[in-house]
Amino acid sequence: MAAEMAAKSLLEALAGVPDPRSRHGLRYKIASVLALAVCAMACGARSQYAIAQWGKEHFLLVKETLGITRKRAPSQATIHRLFRRVKVKSFEAVLAE
Repeated sequence: MAAEMAAKSLLEALAGVPDPRSRHGLRYKIASVLALAVCAMACGARSQYAIAQWGKEHFLLVKETLGITRKRAPSQATIHRLFRRVKVKSFEAVLAE
């Protein structure tokens, strides 16, 4: 018998990362920004600037696929502020699953 595992989508998995940001002024879901970063890095982005640029270049796909409701992709500053505050161990644990 083959054991079956329920596979989570990337967004579902990353929604489990605790959001360190305050609710005031929150414009992007943590899962959407982290998924953007994972996708951009899988495509070769190696810096926060490159991640933001990749998001801008692929915005129509990113918006629809990652559930971004804003009129533009997260900026490099938004990505930087999130990366600076997110708990690395939590992020790594979610990706390891």
